[in-house]
Amino acid sequence: MKVCLPDGKAYGEITAVYEFGAGEVVDILKPNTKTEMLPLSPDFLRLSPDKKTFLLQSFEFTEATPE
Repeated sequence: MKVCLPDGKAYGEITAVYEFGAGEVVDILKPNTKTEMLPLSPDFLRLSPDKKTFLLQSFEFTEATPE
């Protein structure tokens, strides 16, 4: 299923859903071929009104620096 930004631009595609015991996590393949894992939670992803895509919610995150 596709993931879009709130303005409708493509963000990526959900390629897997995992359940590790604390809620579902989705694996998103981004156009730059990098993947990102996010909680399947309304705080991060909401199903669009037409139920065809997920909309990524605004949030701040930092990427880990390589060691």
